[in-house]
Amino acid sequence: MSARSPGRPAYILAALLLCAYGANVLIGKGSALFGWQLPRANDLAEFLSVLAAMILFVIGLMRNETAARPPP
Repeated sequence: MSARSPGRPAYILAALLLCAYGANVLIGKGSALFGWQLPRANDLAEFLSVLAAMILFVIGLMRNETAARPPP
């Protein structure tokens, strides 16, 4: 089996943030269509969650690239 990816924790956190963003979008859609009265995050929180997910994804890529590169 292959060794565990050093960027995996960053990928997992990024995926969790994107799932939270997606759930918030679905709650907003349900509020608009069906009149649900559920709490949801505002636009700034949505932006910050997507931004954090992108940063974590890039960190995961950089960790994997660093681990794959042989030392000079």
